[in-house]
Amino acid sequence: MRKLIHNGFLVLFLVFSTLATAQVKEITGKIKDEAGKGLPGASIIVKGTSIGTSSDLNGDFSISADQNSTLLFTFMGYQTVEVKVGNQTTFDISLSPDSKALDDVVVVAYGTQKKEAVTSSITTVKAA
Repeated sequence: MRKLIHNGFLVLFLVFSTLATAQVKEITGKIKDEAGKGLPGASIIVKGTSIGTSSDLNGDFSISADQNSTLLFTFMGYQTVEVKVGNQTTFDISLSPDSKALDDVVVVAYGTQKKEAVTSSITTVKAA
């Protein structure tokens, strides 16, 4: 009987210590471009999971994550930013343009595709 009680306390201790270290909290913030304007539709993902969301029309977002998580902030044409959550609950993220990311994207009448996936002819138009 004494051993059963001891094992029960050990199990409860392990459960509570696990809950205490993995506290899920609500993370909020704003994703901006280099000019400080909000980026609508930017992706926010908890790295290594399928948990994610996207920013609203003003670039604001809200996602649940624990303090040991890393958040990935992505938007087409911009460099991805990784941020460790830690004790913070609010993030103000500024993304920088990445011209290399747009080099391999082809705009088609119904969406976008990578160059290597296109089987027909491609015409390149320069901005100049």
